[in-house]
Amino acid sequence: MRKILIASMVILVCGAFLGALAHFRYSASTVTVPHGIALSWSSNERAIPKLQAELQKDPQNAEWNTALGQAYLQKARETGDPTYYSKAEQLFSRALATRRNNVAALIGDASLAMSRHEFQTARKLAEQAIGLNPDIVVSYGVLAYALF
Repeated sequence: MRKILIASMVILVCGAFLGALAHFRYSASTVTVPHGIALSWSSNERAIPKLQAELQKDPQNAEWNTALGQAYLQKARETGDPTYYSKAEQLFSRALATRRNNVAALIGDASLAMSRHEFQTARKLAEQAIGLNPDIVVSYGVLAYALF
């Protein structure tokens, strides 16, 4: 009886392990962003070179500048390397110079300000983004965090 119980437990544990392995292997492999680039669920390693290539084709494209700026912000979070903040700032500035009312670039700039603990700047940018498009929920998250 004891051998049957141990064998059952081994089979159960092995089955759970194999099921979890299959689940994570197939369900978490990629996510598609609005720009159609497949991102790894854990990092920007594959996205950054693709975004850079797209930006080389069209350096003034506000969407690509914003997307790469967001990727650099995430890279700064992942690595703790603050040099990515300057890169993101340049890209958000370029996006806003191209299209002054680019809500995504304003939100990115506000997130950058939050990362630098520039709370008043983040608040101002988040309020500006909300004024342009009150339906984008992430703006409220940045605003709420800036108010604390």
